[in-house]
Amino acid sequence: MIELYEQYAEDPNSVDEETRAHFEKWGPPVLEEKVSSSNASEAGAIGADMINAVVGAVKLAEFIRAKGHLASDIQPIWKNRKNDDLLSYERFNVTENELKKVPVKLICPDAPSNVTNGLQAIEHLRNVYTKTMAVEFGHVQDEEERNWLRQKNRVADVR
Repeated sequence: MIELYEQYAEDPNSVDEETRAHFEKWGPPVLEEKVSSSNASEAGAIGADMINAVVGAVKLAEFIRAKGHLASDIQPIWKNRKNDDLLSYERFNVTENELKKVPVKLICPDAPSNVTNGLQAIEHLRNVYTKTMAVEFGHVQDEEERNWLRQKNRVADVR
């Protein structure tokens, strides 16, 4: 597109009529905005931090769903022994402050309406998957039925 505009800039008649009309109406193609070197490193750091927080949060959420039962307190013999470190934020390279900035829908799309940030979404998942009551429906092969069961299980948890 840039090459086409350069061609148009040198000789407007060298491009077809439709392209010429487009450039006359909209001007040159917009290039990415140049950022000064000091702002570029700062902007990159913010973006990278947020990406890392989202990746860590999603990994933590998936781990809670898959292995949350291992951190539950269901062993009467080992009552004093807990697997809290299994679901620690540090293990997934996220902090509470970073989790608060992650959108709920990325972590738990079906979260109750009172869950407003990523940290609350993770705590909601911990409550659902690490308590003493569990429902297993992974064996259900129909995806629509499995999603219905998952939704009903989450709604029951809210009550």
